[in-house]
Amino acid sequence: MTDATAPGPAAWRHPGLYSPWADRALLVAFVFLLRSAGFAHSVIADWDEAMYALMARELIDGGLPYVTMFQEKPLGPTVLVAAAFTVLGKSILTLRLLGSLCVAATVLLLRELAGEGGTSRLAAAVAALIYAVISIELGGMATSTEIMFAPFTAGAVLVALRSRDSATARGQFRAIVLSGLLIGAGIWFKYIAAFPGCVLFAALAGGWLLRGRISLSRAALLALAYLLSCLLPTLATGAAYALAGHWDAFWYCNIGFMPRYRALPRAGAEIARTFVDVFLASYPLLALACLGLLRWRDRPLLLAIALAWLAAEAVALIVPWKFWDHYFLLLMPPLCLCAAIGLDAIATRLLPRGPRAHLAKLPPALAILLAIGIAAWHLPALHQRFARPDPSATIAAFLRQDPKASVWVVNHEPVIYFLTGLKLPTVYAFPPHLIGAYSVLAQTDPATEIRRILAARPRYLVFDPVDRHIILPEYDAIIAAAIAADYDLVLAVRGRVDNILVYRLRAPA
Repeated sequence: MTDATAPGPAAWRHPGLYSPWADRALLVAFVFLLRSAGFAHSVIADWDEAMYALMARELIDGGLPYVTMFQEKPLGPTVLVAAAFTVLGKSILTLRLLGSLCVAATVLLLRELAGEGGTSRLAAAVAALIYAVISIELGGMATSTEIMFAPFTAGAVLVALRSRDSATARGQFRAIVLSGLLIGAGIWFKYIAAFPGCVLFAALAGGWLLRGRISLSRAALLALAYLLSCLLPTLATGAAYALAGHWDAFWYCNIGFMPRYRALPRAGAEIARTFVDVFLASYPLLALACLGLLRWRDRPLLLAIALAWLAAEAVALIVPWKFWDHYFLLLMPPLCLCAAIGLDAIATRLLPRGPRAHLAKLPPALAILLAIGIAAWHLPALHQRFARPDPSATIAAFLRQDPKASVWVVNHEPVIYFLTGLKLPTVYAFPPHLIGAYSVLAQTDPATEIRRILAARPRYLVFDPVDRHIILPEYDAIIAAAIAADYDLVLAVRGRVDNILVYRLRAPA
């Protein structure tokens, strides 16, 4: 599969179709079209997306994340979402557009990486398209952490690849600092980005060292510069919290909680089911990646980079010892690079000479246009797939009708706080942090905090009977007693399985 620059039929000679910018523009259009199926719904997958929105709202409104709202994640997602809200307004649509923008950036970077590694433009474009599709299949329709920091990791790898032959001290220092800042931005979103960061530095500086382009002393200086660049966003955030007198909150929510988190059990059957679901969603990509491994002689440099990156992301996946489908998004970018090699092999080794020659004349833009057509054809089905019942939007509309409304979402979607604009009744807005197994992460006694919330007499309680199992029995008894004593059922909204119940505080006799 050679670069699509050969003259072909008159209909194919339009410079717009052969322009690399046409490839890029169409890839971005494909991403936004495909992900538009999830733009309207308030909840797509898990609750993390709503937590980023609430943390960003707290930041915009003058609150200090971790202090006014508890969350055990670095501050990068909060700041990025807050920036998007500032530019486009506080809405679910803004959140989804941000996720689409991050996926589009990763897709473009993967195209550049595959091309820099020697694959044809067509193979690079198709591999990038695969990432856009697989990311949806693995829970990436929501704006998750793995979606948001993927462009930074891919950007750092691209900088390293393009700087591998740098022979000047200035060029090497610039490459190290730039890739370090990009990895540092990834670390600011999730600390596991440090694993590909370590491999990237070892590959870049190690290559220079082996070829005699740097001395050991300069390698040590570059390592220091890289370390500082990687830590800069996190250190700056920690310093800001220390100056504000909240270093303890920053330390616990970023580092201190980790032993407790890793100790939380997860059922083996549930983990096995996740692995099966991931395989069923990504087996075409895995097949192409395996073909790329078999053709390692075709693109040895690109394959070496992809395998080193894949190994680092595999370690990053395993370290938390929690396996959710969206965690496997870490593996997709390096697998797509392997798939690009496999796609080239199909065209150059497996196709007959005649079809291969015709394929070489096709501009990559036509392949992307075909993908856009297929995506548009299946868009109604995608909308139906992600258009689950949206009780959160219905409940939020009901609460907004009451000017005196205050609410505690006991065990349902925390996005209701965001949709209504109502004040959080507790810093533990994520239900499992207070009433479920994750309450071991809370820095307070959950039973005391639950009683404090109920004593403040929120006007409404939102309760999901189907998710009652996530409430620990000792806390369920406290909540059930309060509902029986002080609340009346005023609204039942159909959920995925059963009705979501809204209770209103009983008027005094």
